[in-house]
Amino acid sequence: MRRMASASLIVLTLCLSLAVPANAQMAAGPEFGRKVDESIKLAQEFLLSLQNLQKKHSKSGSWEDPPFPNHADKNPGLTALITYALLESGINPQDLRMKAAIKYLGKTRTTKTYAVGLRANVWYSANRKTNDRYLRALKHDAGLLSKGLINGTFGYDPGAGNDWDHSNAQYGVLGMWAVTLNGLDIPTKYWRSVMNHWKRYQLAGGGWGYDSVATGEYYGRRMQPTMSVGGLATLYICVDNLPSPPSVINCTGGQLDPSIQRALAWLDKNFRQTMLAPDKGTMVWHYYYIYGVERAALASGYKYFGNEDWYRFGASMLIKRQIKSDVGVAIGNRQVNLKGSWNGYDHTTLDKQITRNYAGGKIQLGAIEADTAFALLFLLRGKQPVLFNKLQFNGDWDNRPRDLASLTRWISKKLESDVNWQIIRMDTPVSEWRDAPFIYISGNRALPLGPGAPPPIIPGAAPGAAPPPPAGVFDQETMEKLRTYVNQGGTILSVTEHNGPQFTTSIRQFYKTLFPKYELIECPPDHPIYTCNYKLKPGKPTFFIVSNGIRPLAIHTDSDLAVHWETRAYESQKWAFEAATNLVLYVIDSMENLPYRATNTWLSAPDIPGLGEGDGGRRPVAVGGGGGGGGAAAGPVDWIYILTADGKSYRPADGKFAGMQAADGTQIPRPTDPGRVTVVTPEGLRISIPESLLNTQLMKPDKSGTFLAQRSGGAASPSAPQAPAAAQAFAGGSATIVRLKHGGNYDPEPLAYQRFVHLMRERAATNVNVLGPIAITQLPNYTGKLAVLTGTETLNLSAQEMDAIKKHVVSGGTIFIDAGGGSETFDESVKSMLRKMFPDDDLKTLAGASPVYNIPNATIGRVRFRSVTRRFIKSSRPQLKALLFKDRPGVIYSREDVTGGLVGYPSRAVDGYDPVSAFRIMRNVVLFAGRN
Repeated sequence: MRRMASASLIVLTLCLSLAVPANAQMAAGPEFGRKVDESIKLAQEFLLSLQNLQKKHSKSGSWEDPPFPNHADKNPGLTALITYALLESGINPQDLRMKAAIKYLGKTRTTKTYAVGLRANVWYSANRKTNDRYLRALKHDAGLLSKGLINGTFGYDPGAGNDWDHSNAQYGVLGMWAVTLNGLDIPTKYWRSVMNHWKRYQLAGGGWGYDSVATGEYYGRRMQPTMSVGGLATLYICVDNLPSPPSVINCTGGQLDPSIQRALAWLDKNFRQTMLAPDKGTMVWHYYYIYGVERAALASGYKYFGNEDWYRFGASMLIKRQIKSDVGVAIGNRQVNLKGSWNGYDHTTLDKQITRNYAGGKIQLGAIEADTAFALLFLLRGKQPVLFNKLQFNGDWDNRPRDLASLTRWISKKLESDVNWQIIRMDTPVSEWRDAPFIYISGNRALPLGPGAPPPIIPGAAPGAAPPPPAGVFDQETMEKLRTYVNQGGTILSVTEHNGPQFTTSIRQFYKTLFPKYELIECPPDHPIYTCNYKLKPGKPTFFIVSNGIRPLAIHTDSDLAVHWETRAYESQKWAFEAATNLVLYVIDSMENLPYRATNTWLSAPDIPGLGEGDGGRRPVAVGGGGGGGGAAAGPVDWIYILTADGKSYRPADGKFAGMQAADGTQIPRPTDPGRVTVVTPEGLRISIPESLLNTQLMKPDKSGTFLAQRSGGAASPSAPQAPAAAQAFAGGSATIVRLKHGGNYDPEPLAYQRFVHLMRERAATNVNVLGPIAITQLPNYTGKLAVLTGTETLNLSAQEMDAIKKHVVSGGTIFIDAGGGSETFDESVKSMLRKMFPDDDLKTLAGASPVYNIPNATIGRVRFRSVTRRFIKSSRPQLKALLFKDRPGVIYSREDVTGGLVGYPSRAVDGYDPVSAFRIMRNVVLFAGRN
């Protein structure tokens, strides 16, 4: 039901976005995220265009050319790789195209390591969406990979003896990794054997060669980037399937295995050079390599290698190198359009050069599909949302190196939403922390508070390992950065490890310094954090919270949750994982609210003013694909059906959603009111709107006379930046807000209006000048027509303060008041104060026809409340109340929170409007007050 409610909001966004020629960026987020999504969509289309489904080639569903006859004992590795990539991209395994590919893989007998390892990942990916339909097939491949392991490694064929190499070896282990993720048990001795092999053959520089025998330029013991990142990823897989050593459990100096430390040092030193050209300048193995980088980087958790954000660097490079235009070439008996592809032989986008390479036979059909699938996997898996930033500092910040890796894996499975974690440094800007809602701080010893703290303690550091990256102490500069992160909507989570009394004491001093106005308070037993998803038993654990009266700024526990995460005690200590899940959902409300990795949504515009309800850079909703499969492609839902009462059907110009049925086959009823139309998403969700909202300039008839929705901007990309129509309508406007302070918690969200000012300038072309907070008694000295007041506690105003407010309102000014977080205490006291100031007037709910809601280009008809509020308010209408002075709203009051919404964070703790609606409400109040 939660998902349906969220999707229905998106429907409203979609239908209204068709009404004006504005920049309707549907759930796209910042430009980087939009470009990633566009690149993914192009890659999907390219790969699907080469699938053998046509009679003139084959109907096998494979990508081998030609497909293997009679499913003989062959190597369907290419089909396995591409199918895995497309499943990970969001296409449902029940899609006809995927069903054909999966059927082909199931029938084609093979024992080849590459094929079996990749096919195991296909089974795992498909099982996640089909209730383990392919578990038997996965068990079969697990048996092959188990038997195929010889002395900890693999060759091309099972039991190949000394004929092994580190390329087959890493893909064999990748297959077994999928087996474990699906919940199947693999003996510990298997992982010890693999770990021992890779440690034995690690070279002095920290990397690996192809094998142990010198057989040519690209082989032998010469260190190769492709094998080195594969080795690092493999070691992490082994560590995550082996018992944690006692030193890690007891916080007595446990560190990552020295082999991992050396491999990390190699990657940190060589990242940039190898990403540009991994092997002596050649691009032949480039995309094979970057898929290895993605696996190693995600496993390690590190956000930076060589001072580069590995995902942003790699994704930017891939976006630049992808072929974006139509390039038709003939390969054998097939005509191929290279648009959307990558290839390791020529990464330029010069059509003639690419054509010449193919015409000369330089590239065989198959290599370019593999390169494209590798690149697609990098983009897809790398962009998965980040839940936790693990903060690196001078001290024992990493006693449990795999705690968050295990926790996020568990949460991903239980909540059916892939999330990750990352390690951040103090010396990086706050903007690079904003792609995760939590900063995680843990330890057993005292935190390094202030300058002059001791250097980091790294017992057992490996010989030859690089020194640790810059860490830091919690000095004034760092504390200000952390405060900014929190004031922008982030939350700090801290855990005392192994009952460390020094950490227990220092973390409390840390919070006292960071939040001097607020205390760290133990959550009472009835606090919703204990029941918001799982019902936790008393004391397992006990949480402490620093709150600003609206939301938690920090959450702490002295219970050592991290040891249970680290040791993967999924069953015996399940409560530790459930407790973490509860606090996550209490803070972010839904996994759908998480942005992609490397996406900073702090200042992203949430909607089209007065028109849409976009979601400020959250993840796009998958769209239903064509081709008869009804599958899903990863990308924004930017076009929909429009059905009118007289039977006309409007649909996308690209024809992908043609027809009168939703993607799931649900028949869509036409509206019965001639004055209204129904707008429908591919998921079948629908909403009725007045037909007058449709802008015929966005429609054009096709050959049959049916009107088709045309992308705004003509031939431009649907997400190409354009000036918002509403912003143009407000061009040249300005407004002043005077913030008021009082004796209570008058400024719970210090950056709320900083973000609001930015959005008003960007989305409504209105320059807003914010003054204060000032003493209420000084209000008559200011010329601003709008004063704003918020709070979370009892509001006690003096006679002089009440008199200043009355004079402001009676003289034609407006005051807007909201209960921060939806505070009941503040609400009751505000109403009491207003009765004292205006005894002859009562607060009245503003009607839908109120001028506050009906500003040109900024009409507010429906709003969206946060999840806790929707339990009490079943309407989608705004709930503002007002005191009227000659029919003019002079005092506008919101019982539901607006201030927290202006910061832009999701929350299950806040009773009020969601961030998009909060912005729209405040925008209209500002515009109304400036004109009246």
